[in-house]
Amino acid sequence: MGTTYRYDHGTAGFRTRGFEEGYGASYEGTLTYEFNDLLGLTFTGGRRLHDAAGAVLEKIRENYLTARLDYIAMDRLRLGLFGPRSLLSDDNDYWDWGFDGNYRLDMNRNYRDTLLFAYSYGHYGQESDIYDSPYRRVDGSFGISRLWSYPRLERTWEFIQLFGWGHDNDEGKSFSPSSRIEFVQSFSNNSRLTVGFTMAWYTNQRNDADNRRSNGYTFDIAYMQEW
Repeated sequence: MGTTYRYDHGTAGFRTRGFEEGYGASYEGTLTYEFNDLLGLTFTGGRRLHDAAGAVLEKIRENYLTARLDYIAMDRLRLGLFGPRSLLSDDNDYWDWGFDGNYRLDMNRNYRDTLLFAYSYGHYGQESDIYDSPYRRVDGSFGISRLWSYPRLERTWEFIQLFGWGHDNDEGKSFSPSSRIEFVQSFSNNSRLTVGFTMAWYTNQRNDADNRRSNGYTFDIAYMQEW
């Protein structure tokens, strides 16, 4: 649950993700600044569970800050650069940098297709035996999304299919496809409800990883109020 405030050159927002016993509270603040119609800068920071295989079971949390620059290169092409930095609750630290983007394909009457791509390079200060924390992590992905829009109902459905690959240190590459479906309902009071479901699969896991990267699914729901 969260709230967003719009000002002349962007938005400022805050949202909470609840409190779990043994894990603590999760929250996030966001500030965006739009230099013009083509270029924008976003800062995001907060506290959450660290997103690494094995880290959730160990209750590893992180304080994080991310800077992101978005650029509309042409009518159909959007590019982004990002650089997160995290301080973990076990005194480890993690940084990452990368780029992503999307290219919009033909738009039909009530849906549009978009090509997606991303690349990132990450680094942990210390390698841990209890969760995946390599000295060097390289990840990439490409995929496609289809968004169905129903303006009269203020409603959208989106299906996203991604094909990811990556490797830790000098190990061989792994393959990790994922599928997501997302429902968004907007309301007349400048609020919206988002419900999503994601399935993910992992292959070529290294033998000593204790099956940390297991096939699985996530279900998420969020409500946002804008002012």
